[in-house]
Amino acid sequence: MSTLVASTGNVVRQFGTFSAEIQMGSGSTVNRDMSVANLPVITQDFDIQEESEDINEFKINLSDINIKIFDGLSEGESLFSYIEALTNSDTIRIKVITTIGNFTGTDVFISSKSACKYDWRARTVEMTGTAALRRDVEVTGYSISSKTSPDGWVAPKDLITQFLLTQGISPTVKIIGHFFDYDVTDLAVSPAPVGTPKYLVLPSTSINTYNSAQLKFLRLSVIEGAVIGTMMGYAFYVRRNYVEDVSDNYAEISADDLENFGIEFNARNVRNVDYDFNFTDQTGTARYNPSTQTINSSGAQDLDVAYGAGGYKTVQYDGSDSFDEIDVTLDGYMTQARIDQVGGDSKESYENALGIVSSYQVTFDIFGVGSLKPYQYIEFQNDIHPALNGKKVRASYLEYDLENDLIKGEGYIIG
Repeated sequence: MSTLVASTGNVVRQFGTFSAEIQMGSGSTVNRDMSVANLPVITQDFDIQEESEDINEFKINLSDINIKIFDGLSEGESLFSYIEALTNSDTIRIKVITTIGNFTGTDVFISSKSACKYDWRARTVEMTGTAALRRDVEVTGYSISSKTSPDGWVAPKDLITQFLLTQGISPTVKIIGHFFDYDVTDLAVSPAPVGTPKYLVLPSTSINTYNSAQLKFLRLSVIEGAVIGTMMGYAFYVRRNYVEDVSDNYAEISADDLENFGIEFNARNVRNVDYDFNFTDQTGTARYNPSTQTINSSGAQDLDVAYGAGGYKTVQYDGSDSFDEIDVTLDGYMTQARIDQVGGDSKESYENALGIVSSYQVTFDIFGVGSLKPYQYIEFQNDIHPALNGKKVRASYLEYDLENDLIKGEGYIIG
């Protein structure tokens, strides 16, 4: 079977341009033209899951694409026949390029034969794809070597950056509200840092593969209460409750920008929430574990949000061109004050996301797919409704409908 590479070329719409390419099969490459019946819908669910026993469960909250392609390809060929020839273990690679204003973003999704549907009457193939992270697809472009200090250490911020850069093709990386804001330059020995600072780091050998980096990345995001995702050309890691008056962090939405909005009251009906976050280095374990929080004694469910981050090291500049692990008898980087700050921010993030702080959540339909970037929070203006006026809302679900130039979503109040 040949390798099919089918592409649309640029499709012009009100928001800008769109193009798509699908690739499947093996062997010599066959290039064909294809046409889409409708521009795709790209979605991502950021919502908190009710079961958090397994870190892998958090990997399902990444972006999806649904696209309809006409069966007829150039040269009189059929897309259906190529899909039919695939095995159940073969993958289909979907690449979409969207230009909105001056920004061009590329997203890559993985699909399979079982995720395709053929409609004989419409002569279309409907295909659903998911982000590579969700499918455990090995990404060969991952490397941490450029962000490793001379002593072999990697800062958590650089781990996140390098991992996000592998999602899609040259994505624009956004890391917002991350506690560990130092990077490899702080771990360099020339010029020597002033004094003897401590840092919480990872040995580069513990995250030198994509899968090992993925596990550390996901655990950090859970402990920090961060939204992670790859969508519309962006790869992002954003703490859920982070509110900062910096223009790129939020989008102002007024009544003229809204097609519709709705309110949902007490959607989760939570009874109790337990939090237990910890970081372990050579000095021991720093734990944030407040008492059980009762939200509603007659609520319908209890939630546990509990994760540990192991394998870290606390290092300190020794004054002679080297960062070394500190002695186990000394205090690690994660003092009680630091773990309380990380845990407290995370707890607040989950309280917002779970609807504990506010009794209602918001649904919205916003005109223009360029009106809200997926990592931004919404700042509603004061011309809408008393329930929304002046409120800051973080999305728990986003749907970019490129065909209708519309963003649909759900969100919770963070300010």
